[in-house]
Amino acid sequence: MILVFEVRKKEEGRRKKEEGRRQKAEGLELNLKTFWYYCFYPSSYP
Repeated sequence: MILVFEVRKKEEGRRKKEEGRRQKAEGLELNLKTFWYYCFYPSSYP
């Protein structure tokens, strides 16, 4: 019983780590896009 719980906890941790990594990658991509956008279209800078 305890063993199953430990495995589940490990899986949960791994999934959270994966999700965090994906979110970080998506955020980086978004920042890069915004950066390029502002480089090429400085007139539309808010």
